[in-house]
Amino acid sequence: MKKKLLLLFQTAVSIGLLIWVFSHPDVRQQTDDVLRNAKPFWLFTAWLIAATESLFGALRWRVFLQMLNIHLSFWETIRIHFIGIFFNAFLVGSIGGDAVKSLILIGRGETKTSSLLSTLLDRLCGLAVLLILGCSFILINWSLFTSSPISSSLVHIALLSLLLTVLFVFLTFWLASHGHSGKIPRWFPARSILQNACSQFTLFLSQWKKTLLAAAYSALMLFCYFNVFYCASRAFGLNLNYPQFLGIMPVIDIYTVMPISVGGIGVREKLFVSLLGDLFQTPQAAAVCVSLAGYLIALSWGLVGLASLPFFHNLLAKGKALENSLPNSDTPPTSPNSSPLVN
Repeated sequence: MKKKLLLLFQTAVSIGLLIWVFSHPDVRQQTDDVLRNAKPFWLFTAWLIAATESLFGALRWRVFLQMLNIHLSFWETIRIHFIGIFFNAFLVGSIGGDAVKSLILIGRGETKTSSLLSTLLDRLCGLAVLLILGCSFILINWSLFTSSPISSSLVHIALLSLLLTVLFVFLTFWLASHGHSGKIPRWFPARSILQNACSQFTLFLSQWKKTLLAAAYSALMLFCYFNVFYCASRAFGLNLNYPQFLGIMPVIDIYTVMPISVGGIGVREKLFVSLLGDLFQTPQAAAVCVSLAGYLIALSWGLVGLASLPFFHNLLAKGKALENSLPNSDTPPTSPNSSPLVN
């Protein structure tokens, strides 16, 4: 029930913001003009860069699979990763992409703990790199952001969110490195989340070389993702300052990962309109086209996952059936009377 209410709220926010953005008749007319004059070369370049981003994402996940002794071939990893992208992109409100990837692994005979942890570590690594690059890009472009009240307010809120997350990350890092995660008081807010994060950081520390490799893939992913939108801006006739454009992307990304809309839809468009219009005097229609084109181009590669899904359908179905019966250990139960371990 809570998930349905959250999805309803997120949908309402996305639809409401899109209506707000397109409410003015001039914006709708100008959007048509901008789309008609789009440059195919830049859109195709953005599409290729989006493919590269997805490839780096698969390579990052493969690092954590190897870290957890889960053995998949290179092409299996690629195809399962794209299936996850498809579920995240096109089946909103259904099972999430990370859950699908975990279920396929369970269907292959991997333990529930390792399967889930592979996607959790993958997400945590991406978040950590976003924090580092986000803070760096914001500080490098600080004078630009503080030149206007609107952008200054948006950036200060984003920076506060980053700093709070950094504080949480350093706290879990310290607890994990000193072995104090089990001593967190029961009354402490988000105690279970903190303990789970500590266990993940312990694995990061023990295999730091692989962690650094995964972090490098994360940085390349973000760089590709930001450039998808930059190419979209060039496609619609904008010639913005490249370093400054890269500087606003982490700010937008920080807001869109917040669970207040469906996939960041609506929030992303409103932020592009506000920041590009405020800092670069970009017409509203062009800013909206950049946002929607970049987002849809990145999502388009989820269709590769749809093509791969029939090859893993049986494993996915098997994983769903086993999800509630497998214990979080390395050996599956040999009979219905086996005592499951506590999750």
